[in-house]
Amino acid sequence: MGRGLGTRVTGDDPEVLIKLDLVNKAEERWDPWLPRFSLACVEMVLSEALFRDGAETADRETSEGDISLLEDHFALLPLNSPGTRWFARDDVIVREDDSQWLWARARTPHALEVLLKTLPGEWSTEC
Repeated sequence: MGRGLGTRVTGDDPEVLIKLDLVNKAEERWDPWLPRFSLACVEMVLSEALFRDGAETADRETSEGDISLLEDHFALLPLNSPGTRWFARDDVIVREDDSQWLWARARTPHALEVLLKTLPGEWSTEC
């Protein structure tokens, strides 16, 4: 039988690494992404939910006041991959990317309306 590819899981929940696809391949390297595989799975599922067709979603550029509004009105989730923070509130998840862009998913149209009032700005919505 052939030899398996990948890494054997030796711990309870291993660290996850990421390697960016760069133009200059000599600069590519493996960097830490999340401390546990289970967190990476949750982060990937939430990310996919943000881009699901027909969902209550919105996105926009981050404005100056957004960071304090997010921190005051939403719970910070422990899924902080480099450059990304996740927040949650009743029926809403918000992802902040590099303090530059917000992505949101609401469970209901009403929850999306509440989000748009809590974080005012020029949201692009898909409902």
